[in-house]
Amino acid sequence: FKTKNLGNVDGFTKNAVNFINGTNEPFFLYLAYLAPRAVAKPLTRYANTEVYVPPNPSNFNEADVSDKPLWVRNLSLLSQSTIDSWAAERINSQRALLGVDDGIESIVNTLKAKGQLDNTMIIFLGDHGFSWGSHRHIKKLCVYEECIKMPLYIRYPGLSENREEVRQHREKHKEAKHG
Repeated sequence: FKTKNLGNVDGFTKNAVNFINGTNEPFFLYLAYLAPRAVAKPLTRYANTEVYVPPNPSNFNEADVSDKPLWVRNLSLLSQSTIDSWAAERINSQRALLGVDDGIESIVNTLKAKGQLDNTMIIFLGDHGFSWGSHRHIKKLCVYEECIKMPLYIRYPGLSENREEVRQHREKHKEAKHG
């Protein structure tokens, strides 16, 4: 299983699909996409795609942080140029996720085509949340909900409560675009 020099999201996906197609034995596949990462690099096909970006929360660039820990109180208000720069990064990060969505869809379709989807547990876990300006903080390392909340999806064949939701990011994009 190739693990180096895979390039972008499509390279990781192709490698995973080839692995699945190349085995007839039970397998464990661990796939760790590197997207999105700052600076987010969406796939070319999504470079200019309109995407849904959730609105800034009420604690975005919080004016009064007197009730917060010292490290937050020591943070300056975000400048307009910082806000604009990170807003663009946030858009590109959403665009980069569209490639990840494509990859997950390709893997699920490959499992279906091989007749293995109903014999396969799928666990999707993001590695961290991100603070896009909440409490004046931008980045991933903080003790607030924005940083510690991670997506976790488990698809386990045979469970009556099973749902397939490979669509969350893409559906929000469609809803925002088509209103």
